[in-house]
Amino acid sequence: MGRMPPTALDLHSAAYAWSIKRKRMLLHGGLVDSKANSKLFEFDPNGKANDGWSDVTTTGDQPGSVFAHCMVPAYKGTKMVLFGGRRRIGQSSGSIYILDLETLSWKRGADVDPSQARYSMTCTAAGDSFVVFGGSSDTNSPKDDMLIYNLKTNQWTDQFYLNTPPPPPPPPTKTTTVATSTISTTASTSIIPSGSGPAPEPEPSGSGPVPEPEPSGSRPVPESEPSGSGPAPEPEPSGSESTPKHTNIAVVVGSVTAALMILSLLFFIYRRYASKKQDISSGQYDRGTYRDKKYKDTERIHSQESLEDRKDSQRRQDFPFEAHHLKIILICICFKNNNMYTRGILNGIQP
Repeated sequence: MGRMPPTALDLHSAAYAWSIKRKRMLLHGGLVDSKANSKLFEFDPNGKANDGWSDVTTTGDQPGSVFAHCMVPAYKGTKMVLFGGRRRIGQSSGSIYILDLETLSWKRGADVDPSQARYSMTCTAAGDSFVVFGGSSDTNSPKDDMLIYNLKTNQWTDQFYLNTPPPPPPPPTKTTTVATSTISTTASTSIIPSGSGPAPEPEPSGSGPVPEPEPSGSRPVPESEPSGSGPAPEPEPSGSESTPKHTNIAVVVGSVTAALMILSLLFFIYRRYASKKQDISSGQYDRGTYRDKKYKDTERIHSQESLEDRKDSQRRQDFPFEAHHLKIILICICFKNNNMYTRGILNGIQP
């Protein structure tokens, strides 16, 4: 069995732990002659010199003198975690230090809240979490709570993780582009040729009044109304009132339809007249071909009338369908359907 380390330690106040990486036991701090010690020792069970004990030289942000603290291996013995303890009687520490056993370099983590500083506690490490339980405060009051330190994020937390999940991705940043417009005020000056009328005054901008230009000759320059300050001038009424678009379309459609119907009627009358004339000239005209029995009876009844009446009756019988008949039919359709397009047709065939 090896001897005590070169420096005698009191009251088992040092922190010690076995390192799988180095296959040695590490011992840190403790009390020497009632004073805190800052040295780190190493014990090799197979060592010959000094019964296996030796000092370990480290770099980085070292823990300093402390006792009644704890030290445990982490990450399969590649690191050592040291926490808490006392700097002196009545002054507890809340600092945490991590020793990299490959580089023998200390790194300081985030201190715990001063109200949670403690000594003579129990510590362990598993995965990414370093766990502290119990201990005593500066007033020697025992503690029954637990602290957890995340070795990956270097923060004290209330959740235990063997493998800390990756942090959520940051929300996408919204880039807002503010378009700035530059408003320039330009004062324009018009040149009045000789013999012309008075020159109009340039309109002032919204920022302030614009000085009036000096009049040319003896003619006065009319003042212009300020822009943007008063109500907009009403537009001058045109010669005729504006007609709704759909009304104009209805009138056009009605006029075109009426014109087509009149042309069709005239064409029908012309064809009938031409056919009758051709039959008369060829000697094939038969009044019974173009008139039914009613027209024949009417002709016999009016045979005693005067020549003028007979001619008029003959005209009505040969051409019974006239333009006023077409208009009467369209009026009936208009009153039945109440359609604007039919009313437009009627307007197109007004006498």
